[in-house]
Amino acid sequence: MAPFQKITKRFNPKEILKRKLRHHTFKLIVLISIFFAAIAGICLVGLTFFSIILGVNSSCDNDDNTDTYSTGQVSGDWTKQGTTAYKNAKQIFDTLTKEKGFSGAGAAGAVANAKRESGFNPKAINTGGGVAGVFQWSGFVHSLNGNRITQGGFIKQGDTSTLTMENEMKLMLYELNHGYASAASAVGNETDPEKAALLWSEKYEGVSLSDAQTKINDIKADAKAAYKLFNGASISADKSKLGGKSSDSGSTNTNEEDNSGCAIVSSGDWGWPFKSIKSTPTFESGQQFGHTPNAGRRNDFHDGYDFGTDKYNNQDILAIHDGEVVKVDHQGSTQNDLGYYVVVKSDDGYYEVYQEFAFDNSDKDAISVKVGDKVKTGDKIGELSTKYDHVTHVHIGVTKKPFEQALKSSFSDDGTWIDWVKELVNK
Repeated sequence: MAPFQKITKRFNPKEILKRKLRHHTFKLIVLISIFFAAIAGICLVGLTFFSIILGVNSSCDNDDNTDTYSTGQVSGDWTKQGTTAYKNAKQIFDTLTKEKGFSGAGAAGAVANAKRESGFNPKAINTGGGVAGVFQWSGFVHSLNGNRITQGGFIKQGDTSTLTMENEMKLMLYELNHGYASAASAVGNETDPEKAALLWSEKYEGVSLSDAQTKINDIKADAKAAYKLFNGASISADKSKLGGKSSDSGSTNTNEEDNSGCAIVSSGDWGWPFKSIKSTPTFESGQQFGHTPNAGRRNDFHDGYDFGTDKYNNQDILAIHDGEVVKVDHQGSTQNDLGYYVVVKSDDGYYEVYQEFAFDNSDKDAISVKVGDKVKTGDKIGELSTKYDHVTHVHIGVTKKPFEQALKSSFSDDGTWIDWVKELVNK
């Protein structure tokens, strides 16, 4: 037998070097991959955050916003019997005609708007605008654009279980019987479904016809389709039901739309509240807008202008801007309160507030307008007179936020209230 021989494997130095290079190259590739994956992740997070910010700042009450998501989908073609979409559309039509007395044409116009707003999905939610429901009412996700959806107490903010067709029909009727009575009258009496669709869009949805969101051709076509589908030609308006509740006073009498911050158009000139004013008037200390030291106000801030009875007694208070009266209400009977007040909303996004020119319940005659009235610059809002108890002036303020929201900043110089004499009348 041959003697045992130890076998030694000799390694080539070049081969060792190649192996080391391959090992380090692999590690380098892994590190580079991790680096670029991290960069991609950071970019994705940043893009998502940016998109959210854009959504919050640019949302209006419409279903085109990319922030829209739904917690449920309605099934089927709304023009096909038996589908959920059909049932929901018909429920809107039947509720308006049978319970509110709408004509078939008027109800068809409303149905067309529901198609545009939500596709007949009662759980449709737009996170950016904060809106939800078949008509995309404000105030469900947040209250930046108002809180219409909680009116009447049928739907709770943020509670998707309350987003049902039953609750939303109750909310719709509640609004048509209160702050949106003028919309009910205009749309409910209409005999042309196409015109009804446009009226509902303007008066109930608050979307100007000049706004691309209106989708005029779409809602007109859908209104005609609903009119035919639900036999609208056979249904006339029932004026006994369309009357609804009175809307001349009370805390529920509001028609404030929730599209402040959306695209808006000019509604006309600005003017003075009294005929006797021919040029910029002088104001006594404490009557002017802004910081008024020694006037006894919180933070020394005055959110409007006071026009006193010493100069303007027994004169008509005139509208300083075109618009629609959206609120007439009463709050308190002393100079520390608002007294009777009138809120006018203009198409260009401004709210004009006239207050403190009547206080006692018996002095309601000082007011010459009611909710739903359209006023032009120079039209009569009310009367300033010392014949009404406690009256020394009329206070007029201007803001671009809905009144209830702006009221929280009455003593805060945070940009909510506008120096309208300087920035609007004398611009």
